[in-house]
Amino acid sequence: MKTRLSPVAMGLAGLGLLGVIATWFGDVQRFGANWMLWSVGLLGIALGALFIVALEHLTRAQWSIVLRRIPERISGILPAMAVIFAIGAFVGLSQGVFGWATPEFRELMHSDAHMHGKAVWYSTPFFVGRLIALFLVWILSWKLLAGGSIKQDTSKDPKFSVRAKRFSAPFMWLFAISVSIIGVDWLMGMSPKWYSTIFGVYTFSGFFLSGLAVTTLVILALKKQGRLKEIKPDHLYSLGGFMFAFTVFWAYIAFSQFMLIWYANLPEETFWFSLRLHDGWQYVTYLLSILRFFVPFAALLSREVKMDAGRLSWVAVLILVGQALDLYWIIFPELGQGVLLGWQELAFAAFFSGLGILLIQLNMNKGQDLPVGDPNLEAGLHYHL
Repeated sequence: MKTRLSPVAMGLAGLGLLGVIATWFGDVQRFGANWMLWSVGLLGIALGALFIVALEHLTRAQWSIVLRRIPERISGILPAMAVIFAIGAFVGLSQGVFGWATPEFRELMHSDAHMHGKAVWYSTPFFVGRLIALFLVWILSWKLLAGGSIKQDTSKDPKFSVRAKRFSAPFMWLFAISVSIIGVDWLMGMSPKWYSTIFGVYTFSGFFLSGLAVTTLVILALKKQGRLKEIKPDHLYSLGGFMFAFTVFWAYIAFSQFMLIWYANLPEETFWFSLRLHDGWQYVTYLLSILRFFVPFAALLSREVKMDAGRLSWVAVLILVGQALDLYWIIFPELGQGVLLGWQELAFAAFFSGLGILLIQLNMNKGQDLPVGDPNLEAGLHYHL
């Protein structure tokens, strides 16, 4: 059974595109902030899914082989993400959406001894070069880890499994470095005076949670269509367990970052959080902690929720909403316009949600639903807790 493109997703993308175009002509700064939010959000889903694939090969896990084809397909949107990020980079650089791309900050980097070290890193040629290198690494990694697995469906070559396991270890280093760079360039880059040595880990936790949530939702959607019958409640429980663990991990990293900066009380660090605790942003901060941690934590405590398709799906949706709110909380305060939530934000949400669904659906017909060429598939089919 082939996956067909959703008319609802096409309608959302089409209607949202009209609002996206109108935002460009009305407020280019707002356009850039929204484009950055949703492009980073989609990239997080793709990279989080690819991390799941590499993690299975690295740990030689067998329970996840049955569902591995889904994150392999989801991560297949990476080539399209290169185009989306190229647009974001053009807008961010040409319109000064990145804080470091403004003439005022460029002058500060050369005149302020504390900021001088960032002048090389935040130079346009180096920024563009890094972005190109990152996407080359990610797309090549996808071809090695996921593309090879899809070819294995027909070739049945067991050597791919050996190669994937060997490549997964260096990939983890590449993944850690590249995700940290995205966090520094595209998120911390909105406020280049600020820095946090744990921000790369914070970015990773959000990306992995996003990949887990979308993987879970796609699996549940395919099961509802009568596909992936081999995936049992025990497999769903393991996915729910991962979401629970990384919900706690995200909260730990977020609180550690805040607590250490608050305790040190250095002006060059505290201003970032101070901005998000005043002028209405404090309510977004409280809402973020509720949606991102307290509700999913309480829901996923139950064993029944982790094994129930209906309840697990709404928790996965909540995690994605929390990730979008998290990116909004990081990016939008830097515009200096207060809490913004108008038709522009709704248009971008509709456009990128529809586009993301369509891109994932286009990749859902690559290979078979199960990695039938994997020599360890049989062990995954008989997995139970």
